[in-house]
Amino acid sequence: MSNNFSRRWFLHSAVATSGAAILSSCAPQAPAVQDTAPSQAVAATEEFLISVISHNDVTNPYQLVIGNGVAAAAKDFGVRAEYIGPPKMDAIAQIALIDGAIAKGAKGISVAIADVDALTPVVKKYTDQGIPAVVHQTGVAVWQESGALCYIGGDSYPDGQRVAQVLIEDYGCKNPAIVMHVPGEKAIEERDAGFMDYCKAKGVPATEIFTTVASSEESAAAMKAAFLKDPTIDGLTGSWCGIDGALIVPILEELKLLDKVVLGIMDYTPEYLQLIKEGKAAWTTSLQQWTNGYYSVAFLVNKIRYGVSPVGKILTGPFIIDKTNVDKVLAGLKTGSGSY
Repeated sequence: MSNNFSRRWFLHSAVATSGAAILSSCAPQAPAVQDTAPSQAVAATEEFLISVISHNDVTNPYQLVIGNGVAAAAKDFGVRAEYIGPPKMDAIAQIALIDGAIAKGAKGISVAIADVDALTPVVKKYTDQGIPAVVHQTGVAVWQESGALCYIGGDSYPDGQRVAQVLIEDYGCKNPAIVMHVPGEKAIEERDAGFMDYCKAKGVPATEIFTTVASSEESAAAMKAAFLKDPTIDGLTGSWCGIDGALIVPILEELKLLDKVVLGIMDYTPEYLQLIKEGKAAWTTSLQQWTNGYYSVAFLVNKIRYGVSPVGKILTGPFIIDKTNVDKVLAGLKTGSGSY
């Protein structure tokens, strides 16, 4: 069964169910009274609030794209929606945002569950009260435990296996490495583990390079040190293009290793796509994070209005972007594509 849902599919679904599609945002009003009865739907014309709560700073370039999806769905379905998160990964601050969203009348929530021990029981508390929830971006292992309708995003462990497979099987790397840019975040650690386990199963040596999303200087120093220590590293993946993808090319150029290393930094940025066009990077991945925001709102609206929603694990990546399709992705970005 395919998990590919388009904006057109959602809009046509809304038309078929309600007889009229709501395609524009209404002026802000007071939040609707919280309905805690899971079986009671609201009228298709009623505006209400959906809150999408991230685990970290929603103004960084990666998270901003999720916010774009949230805003697009709010416009398409005629609801109010917010995309909020703490300034850095902080479970206590994120819980306060969830509690605050419910207190101001949010009829549905979508939560990125990075700290599973702290966040899962909080989401479960509200789903037990009849408030529909979705888990997005991170938290694939606990979405059912939390009582959520579904999970939208990547599945970190097999994502790590997939990028290891690409380096080893598609590019012939004999000594690949993965960059761990957020040590302590469960999803990133699981991705790292998937990569390392795949390499071990194939009998291929592999290296972990620990950087930090909080400091470009520290990240650059860590990557440079790794290649100085072992210049035979011939493939690099993991991390995020917005940080290490922008740093690694000049480092490898300085060390005269760029033509010896297959670069496949994950979670692309438009700037990194240009490196693929220039032949300085080989490939990247996309979790199509715009869909994390759009689908979160769309699924919750469907549940609140009509009592039904997609269920299960809806994977949005990792989709591989390389020289064979980079031009099409870039062209889509220029025309306002929602993929980034």
